[in-house]
Formats: sequence, C-alpha cells, structure tokens
Amino acid sequence: MTAPAQQAPGEGAWYGRPRIMVPVLGGLAVLAALLTPERANRSMGDGRLTTRETTPGAASLAAELPRALGWKVDENVNAVAPARPDIVHLVLAPSEAMRAAEVHALLEHVRAGAGLFVIINKERDQLADSLHLRPGTAGPLPLIEQGKLPCPATVVPTLTWLRSSAQFRAIRWTAPAPGVVDTLFPLVATDSGDTTPASHALVMGFGYGRGRVVAAADPDLLRNDELRQCDPGLGPFYIRLLEYLRDAGAAAPRRWLLFDEYHQGFGPQPGTIRAVVTFFSETSPGHVFAQLALAALLVLLMCAPRLVPPPPDITDERRSPIEHVDALARAYVQVGATKTATQRLVRGLRRRVDRAGMRSAVSLSDEAYLDRIASRAPALAQPVGVVRTALQRATKASDFSAVGDALATIEQTLRQESR
Repeated sequence: MTAPAQQAPGEGAWYGRPRIMVPVLGGLAVLAALLTPERANRSMGDGRLTTRETTPGAASLAAELPRALGWKVDENVNAVAPARPDIVHLVLAPSEAMRAAEVHALLEHVRAGAGLFVIINKERDQLADSLHLRPGTAGPLPLIEQGKLPCPATVVPTLTWLRSSAQFRAIRWTAPAPGVVDTLFPLVATDSGDTTPASHALVMGFGYGRGRVVAAADPDLLRNDELRQCDPGLGPFYIRLLEYLRDAGAAAPRRWLLFDEYHQGFGPQPGTIRAVVTFFSETSPGHVFAQLALAALLVLLMCAPRLVPPPPDITDERRSPIEHVDALARAYVQVGATKTATQRLVRGLRRRVDRAGMRSAVSLSDEAYLDRIASRAPALAQPVGVVRTALQRATKASDFSAVGDALATIEQTLRQESR
C-alpha cells in the first residue's frame, strides 16, 4: 500500500483561491466606496432644525446666510416671542410641541403685522391646526426648478447616478385657503394628476391679517447639507422667501429674523412637574387618566382604615324598673305608710308566684288571696297572719321587717310546691 501523494502548496482550491480572492474582494469594496460617495449623513446630529448646530441635519446656514446679507438675526429662547411688526418669526419644524396659548400669542403677533416662516412636519400640531395646513400625503416630489442655476460641474459625477433630482415633500390645505395664496415653489404633476397650485406646492405664501405667512412641510429645505448644494439652488430660493416676508403688508420692512429655539429644546424648559400637570390638564388622555386616578383614590380612601378610631355610639340606657324602689321605700318610711307598703309587697308576691294554679284568683282581694294560701299550705298560717295584720293596721317601723320576712317565707314555700 503506497502513501498518498502530497499536494504542493498553492495547488488546488484549498490554498490558491482564498489567497487570491481575499485581496480581490477587498479591492473591489474599496473601489465601490470611492466611486459611490454618499452625501453627508443627516443622522450626524439629533435631527433638530436648530441654528445652534453645524451638523449636516441642522440649520446653522439658515441663520448665517441672511446675516451675511445684512439681516438682523437673533434667536428666541422663551415660550412667547416679542410682539413687534418688524419681526419675521421662524418656527422650523419644532421638536417640542407648541402649546395652544403659545400658538395663539404667535398668530396674534402675525395678525398685528409680523411675518411667519413655518415648517410643518407633523400631522397633528397646534400650529398646523390653527393654519389649516398638513404635510402632503403624496410623498417626495421632484422640483421643476432643478438644473436652472449655473452650477459648477461636480468633482464626483457618480452622485447623479443615485439621485438625479432633489425631492421634497409638498404641503396641502385641510380647509379652504384664506384668500389669495401665492405658490412660491410649484411642483410638477404627481401620480394622481393633481396640478392645482394651491393644493400642490412645496412652499406657499399668504396674507394673515396685517402680516404674512410662508409655509412649507419639508425640513430638508433648510438643512445645512441641502443649502450647501448649488443644485437645486435652495440658498437663493430661501433668500427670496425672506424677501417675500420682508416687504409685503407692513409699513416698515421686516428685517429682523427671530429663530424659535425654545421649541427646539433650548432655553428654560418646563420641569417634570409642569410637564405632568400639562399632560393631565391639557390633553384628552390626561383627562381620562386623571379621572381614573381620582376614582381610584376615592376607593382607596373608602377602604383604608381610619387614622382615628370612631367614637363609641352613645345610647341612652333604659332605666331599671326597680331603681325607684329605694326612693319609694324611704318615702313610705317618712310618712309611716306601712299598710300601703304591705299592699305593694303582696301584689308583687302575687305577680311572681300566681302563674299556674293561682291564676283563677286574680280577681280576689289581698285578704282573700292570703286566706287561700293558708288553706292550701297550713304551715304558712303564721306568716300569712303577720302579713294580714300589716294589711289591716299600721305597723311600727321596727316591726315592719317581720312583714318582709313573712312574705319571703311564703314566696319560697309556694315556689317549692309549684316545682
């Protein structure tokens, strides 16, 4: 039996191919990364459209560009902006929801002559509800202004392979438009074929009282990575929008741009307690939870033990039927009423022992009743005589105790005989 021939290194699939394929695949990956560059990742940052950040997804260029052109640029870090007719308020896709009172104050400033640049990016929002606006539902739409600016040729032409035109989201009305609406940036026809400018536009402008409003629905319009691009020319377009707000409908030009940074999370924000109070007092789910919590608290209070024991119930006790005996006896002694006292004692004896055999003698007088007892029990003749004598005439107080002893003897004897 011969040993199998050994395979030389580099021969066969187990040695040669892996050593060749690894560098080839690595080179292809590097080449693909170089030839297909991506635009700056908008996720580099928290995504807020704030002028305080210079990340690709922020909006610092939205403040730097007009400042370089002579505009007065400032930021508002309070819940309510100052009321001046020469201000353009810029509320750019706020990350913190505006309260109803704040929306009311802002729109009152606009009615008085101020300008408003608003980007609405939420379906349900207090400011959007007040202006009757919503983000469009048709999705991203191509701009018709693409390619009209003399932009220099890009260094890496592969960008056009991935994205041939800038695409943004439209804005629409949820109610009839308030008068004349200027379609500041129209869009081409959508899949539904709706080309009505007032219902299908990237940016719309309209009068609001003595002021003016510019409304859009896509935050990408003012992001740093979009304003840096020459094509589709959002930088010049943004300046034209500010000029639209600056000149129309006011005695003095509005050259003061006030960016709302309070609703981007900057400035003195309400604490946890205020947020909880706002939730329970100003939202429908909060009202439901507040009612359930109140009902649970009432049930808990009813079921919980009392901290202080309740006082005992005070009841009026019934007077004892014999508590007057002592007072009555003293009265009898004071007047010497031994005959009356003997009658009361005999009646008590009859009531206690005359229940069975003696019931027929209810109508008998006390003397007759004592005679019957003497006839039935001859041994009681002497006690019966003492009681009969006390019924007939007054007895000395010293001898009256013998009457009580005689009645006790009679009662004891009668009870023994009845058993």
